[in-house]
Amino acid sequence: MTVHTLIKPTSAEQALIDVFGQSVGMLPGDAAVTTQRSTLIRGLRETGLPTRRRESWHYTDLRSLLRTVPANQALPVTAVAPLIEASHVLVVANGAAQSTSAPEGVSVRFLHGDAERRLGAQGAFAAR
Repeated sequence: MTVHTLIKPTSAEQALIDVFGQSVGMLPGDAAVTTQRSTLIRGLRETGLPTRRRESWHYTDLRSLLRTVPANQALPVTAVAPLIEASHVLVVANGAAQSTSAPEGVSVRFLHGDAERRLGAQGAFAAR
């Protein structure tokens, strides 16, 4: 018989749970994606982050490595020169395109509104 006890979340685990609770309404995805997310967060609440006691995480003790959760803040974005002459660079930082300009024949759009019928991504390239 195996007995599983609930753990007391570390400050990092609680921060992850709190961030999820604050942003759950803004996340893309259909009912299946929402259900899966809820299942994963419930697992985090019940068992915490993986430790060496879990065989599949034997060499990586994530619970002790993640002591704090960094704030989701906008970082300064530095322009990058194209690697290939006459190519175009689209900068994506924190999951958001910094510009919607694109070369002729390519459009940049955000899929947050129709994520249920798309890939579930927040932004994508789409050829015209």
